Parts: sequence; structure tokens; C-alpha cells
Amino acid sequence: MRFEPELFSVPVRNTDASHSIILTLLYDTTLYNAKALPLVVDFYADSNERHNFTPSIKLIDLKGNRRGTLLDNYCTVSDTIDRNRYFNQRDTYTYRIKQRTSKYQIDGICSLNFKVIQN
Repeated sequence: MRFEPELFSVPVRNTDASHSIILTLLYDTTLYNAKALPLVVDFYADSNERHNFTPSIKLIDLKGNRRGTLLDNYCTVSDTIDRNRYFNQRDTYTYRIKQRTSKYQIDGICSLNFKVIQN
């Protein structure tokens, strides 16, 4: 399965508080065994506010151990990719998440989930 761009919409109600962006990845360890999944995240509001950044989901810790929960050949790992995001206005923001290495097929990505929480 190729990791195609995913879209997530988030209604922002509080512009005074910071928010954290958390991604959860489920992948097949027999097909994808890299140390990280490099991403491009574009987000924008209906009012034309636009930003982007290039995080990576860390799959292996500094000691070389797999991060997350392993079940059979599948691993689920969550990573905070943005810790102190302030939004400029109340609006619905759309996040577009895609792989940074778009020239190459990435096999083994089963699902990508997205959560924005107020700090």
C-alpha cells in the first residue's frame, strides 16, 4: 500500500491556548523497517491562513528499540509532531499529511490517525 496524502479537518475554538498535534501510525514491521517516517504537513484555514512543517514520526528509539505497541507483525506508535501550535483565528483547519520522500513507494503503512489537543 502506498502512503497517499491524508486529509484531516479540525475545528479550532480557542486561539488563546497552545495545542499539540499527535499522529498515530499503524504499520507492518515486515514491510516497513525504517527508523522514522518523514512527513510533510500542510495546514490551512478557509480564511487562507497557511503553514507547513516537516516532522518525522520516530519508530526506533535512541537505543535501537522499536517504539510503540507490537502485536504480531504490526506496530502502533504515537508521536507528538507539534507541541505548541497557536492558531490565529477560530476556524476549521485542514491538515494534509503526506510522505516527504514522495518519489519512493512506502509499503506497510496500514493507517494514520490524527489528533489535536489543547494544552
